[in-house]
Amino acid sequence: MRIAAAVGGYRTSLPSHDSRKLFVISGQYRRELVRYDLNSRTFVPYFPGLLAAEPDFSHDGEWVVYARLPERTLWRSRLDGSNAAALTFSGAKAYCPHWSPDGKQIAYMAVSGQNQYKAYVVPAEGGQPQQLVPGKGEEGVPTWSPDGKFLAFGNVLHGLPASEMTIHLLDLRNHQVSTLPGSKGRWQAHWSPDGRYIAALALGEEAKGGFEFCPALLLYDFRSGMWTTVAKIWTIRNMTWSLDSQYVYFDSDAANPEMYRVNIATKRIEPLASLKGFAGVHDDWIGVAPDGSPLMMKDTRIDEIYDLDVQWH
Repeated sequence: MRIAAAVGGYRTSLPSHDSRKLFVISGQYRRELVRYDLNSRTFVPYFPGLLAAEPDFSHDGEWVVYARLPERTLWRSRLDGSNAAALTFSGAKAYCPHWSPDGKQIAYMAVSGQNQYKAYVVPAEGGQPQQLVPGKGEEGVPTWSPDGKFLAFGNVLHGLPASEMTIHLLDLRNHQVSTLPGSKGRWQAHWSPDGRYIAALALGEEAKGGFEFCPALLLYDFRSGMWTTVAKIWTIRNMTWSLDSQYVYFDSDAANPEMYRVNIATKRIEPLASLKGFAGVHDDWIGVAPDGSPLMMKDTRIDEIYDLDVQWH
């Protein structure tokens, strides 16, 4: 018999001594965007009160674009929240938007109600989103080249075996798609702000059936045409570039999750912060604020105890 309903669902019930009450624990998650202050080495709330996910900032530092939760529509506003405008509406859910270098367009990944992953671009001032690659294929999150002429994206994890996944380049001048040399077995694609590198994650043999197992972070150097491993840690989930292209920030989903950064020149890995207080999955995302500090989504579990009056039949 169902007794009552709670927002987070009930667990761990215990009757009172007189059997007239039932004590239960109800748990729910609170999601917030946090910034890691590199000076104080602490996480602080960012955009408090706004359920904003995966924000990205225009190159002039004046504007922010983000996915508004829980509906995951795409919104653009000033940094103080003014001049807010919706860029997408109900339907497909928007993920990981990125400003074009000239500030005129937003590239993002959308997931339809049929669970199809497609890359789109929408005018920053609003308008009709345009699908970047026609057909029924799927694309991961797109990121811009610094000159705005290309977008890089990977395959989606559930679409292909790990060994067949590659990194792709879309030439926006002729809409031709090419494959980045030597990118088999690579996942995700993040173009460095200076344009020299594309960072990607290596997929291990365990990456099957949608399970992310990324034991290494690699860079493709456009000058040499070679791939280089810069970090090996069990197991890397998310990454982003520092604004000066000197570091890649990333987090590990191991037994003791942490946030790190690796120096591109020296390959030195620096642990930054423990993520033990981050309950659940961090939305598969890590970003960077205009001041250069890393951003993450934090899920905190809140447990409350309720006493329920019951009548036994």
